[in-house]
Amino acid sequence: MAQTAANETKDEAGSRFLEALQRVAGLTDMSEASVTAAIAKLTPEQRQQLQAEADEAKRELFEKEEKKEDREVYLKTMSQQAEQAGMPGTADVEFMSKKISAFM
Repeated sequence: MAQTAANETKDEAGSRFLEALQRVAGLTDMSEASVTAAIAKLTPEQRQQLQAEADEAKRELFEKEEKKEDREVYLKTMSQQAEQAGMPGTADVEFMSKKISAFM
């Protein structure tokens, strides 16, 4: 079920991004080449608008209680990606937090 929720969340996020990109860039053709070209041609103001919409979607994910399962999937995915990139993951942060708390 968590995997299904992750796929739905990814699909929903992708859909919201493409809708925002359509509004910002005025896209009618949603092919990969067209989307890539549109992103490359965005003005700084359009990039800011697109970023603002992405920030709003992320804020909604973290603030709404009904998004709890989606939030857990998102955080798990981010932790896995961080660990794959050699960066600290959730377990590392929790470990360090306990060590710092014990020291203080």
